[in-house]
Amino acid sequence: ALEPYMGLPYTLTALVVIILGGMGNILGSLIGGFVLGLIITTGVALTSPVFSFVILYLLFILVILFLPAGILGRRLR
Repeated sequence: ALEPYMGLPYTLTALVVIILGGMGNILGSLIGGFVLGLIITTGVALTSPVFSFVILYLLFILVILFLPAGILGRRLR
């Protein structure tokens, strides 16, 4: 069955990966996706699969707070 919002979790995850790595930085997005995958997999293994999106958004909030330009993003002057 097709639904209008069936791709929304994947779209939100991709958006978090892009922002995590730094906007427009391909290497940063690759590193961000790898780090995100490791953290979510470890978090789900230690807790429950229900918390995968909670872990995703907590990591997103932490990166925005401490590294607003992303992992490899450049700071604006």
